[in-house]
Amino acid sequence: MIRKFVSLTVFFSFVILFASSFALYFIPGAQTGAAGWSFLALSRHQWTDVHISSGILFLAFGLWHTVLTWKGIVAGFRKAASIHLKSAWPLTAALILNFFILAGTLGHIQPVETVLSYYQQVK
Repeated sequence: MIRKFVSLTVFFSFVILFASSFALYFIPGAQTGAAGWSFLALSRHQWTDVHISSGILFLAFGLWHTVLTWKGIVAGFRKAASIHLKSAWPLTAALILNFFILAGTLGHIQPVETVLSYYQQVK
């Protein structure tokens, strides 16, 4: 019962985090606050608060979820390590993708830079 609760909390907090990320990406910057601009009846400030709160909830329950499923995670890594290398491609691909996004963000590398510059234009 606890696992279901934790998994569902992670899922729903992710959905809210995704929605608030979308809203914050497309809502114009702080200068529009004086004009009363909002999205789905929430101001940019309210979307920011929702984003931070749901992010904390997602991180806390994501960590709890990891603890609850740790044996399965370790077993998955062991299985991937013991099987032929081509079967370990999901792990390798996930690590490479996350590294690329991080490096692209910090190094202003395309296509990540385009996404970030578009965000500045939308603001």
